[in-house]
Amino acid sequence: MTGFLFVYILGLFWLFLVTDANSSMTTNSVSPQQLFLTIQERIESGRYAPGAWLPTERTLAQEFSVDRSGIRSALAQLEEKGLITREPGRRPWVTQRGEKRKRASDPVPAVSSVQRSVVAILPQHPMHPASLFILHGLNTALRSGGAPPLRLQVFDTNGDSDSSAVDLEKQALDAVLDENVAGVVIWHMGGEDTLPQLRELQARGVPVVFIDRYPDGHYCDYVGVDNQASIEEAITHLRSLGHHRIAHLTTDEPTTAVIERRDSYLEIMSASWSEPRPEWLFVLVRKDIRYVKNEAAVRAAFDQFFGAPEPPTAIITMNDALAHYFMHEAASRGKSAPADFSIIGFDNVERHSPRPATLTTMHQPFDKMGRRAAKLLLERLANPDKNLEKRHILMSAPLLVRSTCRSLENAHADS
Repeated sequence: MTGFLFVYILGLFWLFLVTDANSSMTTNSVSPQQLFLTIQERIESGRYAPGAWLPTERTLAQEFSVDRSGIRSALAQLEEKGLITREPGRRPWVTQRGEKRKRASDPVPAVSSVQRSVVAILPQHPMHPASLFILHGLNTALRSGGAPPLRLQVFDTNGDSDSSAVDLEKQALDAVLDENVAGVVIWHMGGEDTLPQLRELQARGVPVVFIDRYPDGHYCDYVGVDNQASIEEAITHLRSLGHHRIAHLTTDEPTTAVIERRDSYLEIMSASWSEPRPEWLFVLVRKDIRYVKNEAAVRAAFDQFFGAPEPPTAIITMNDALAHYFMHEAASRGKSAPADFSIIGFDNVERHSPRPATLTTMHQPFDKMGRRAAKLLLERLANPDKNLEKRHILMSAPLLVRSTCRSLENAHADS
């Protein structure tokens, strides 16, 4: 009996040790105050030497199992005590002897004293050269924007699907938050999913300029084109050729550029009819098209348009890619532009094609958009302590008349 009790008590003691060990292994996260004290000790002991960068927020989060809000709280305390220095565009570093210890209330330095690094977050797809021209414009403006020139870093957010593009944008913004770069120019792909990271950047005072599209309702700096004016110009041109049955081929992508073009089409067409003809609007499901020809999706658009009681005589597409996909499908059905229908794209991706450009389209000045976005970013960096109003800069996307539109022989044939 005594031996049994001894074994039983020994088992309970072993169980207590194991439970306690496991508990300590799974509850090794620290509070912001503990993190502050740990980093302070490392600075005072010389482990983090004067002038040295602190580890990135990602590294600290992994080491101490603490979320980023806790890390930032600890960093704020360290800055307030003058142990570290933080500036927009730089990772925090240990304050050096003799260096003026900066506090959170001190004025933010001008652009000349911050790390010369700007990040561009853009989808780079070989079938859509927009990002190439935007990057050229950004580089051109940034090279002349200061001495020494600002360095441009690029994150590619082109993915195999919308979800992968969102994941890539999240990863890019996480990296930006870790490094505290000087500014960001972004072709927004993430919808609501990446808004918390974008708001965090803006809360830190990092300038963010959206290009081509922006989150609907988000207060931000933005450079794009006047989509409403462009769609109105396209419809006006087609009407001058005698077209009144005008269709629109678009996607369900929830971005301002797509939405503005669709809504402008509906608004302008409503001025002629009490309700736009539903059979003249076709919305491709984004997963079916994503810059890759999907025959079933485009075939459905063709069937809807030309199977209607009053088929359209002209079509405006959301971008050039959709125009080319549609013309390819039409050719397989024995129809062509402009003989059987007129068609206008949007982007002007054929501008640098080795073949003669044929598609009538709205010209998006991507290079100029990049330069204007960089200039807006430089304005923000040069005035970091000024609470300037956010700006929306809309550029013209004029009509380029080529060979895919024709005048109807009888201007009233489709009335």
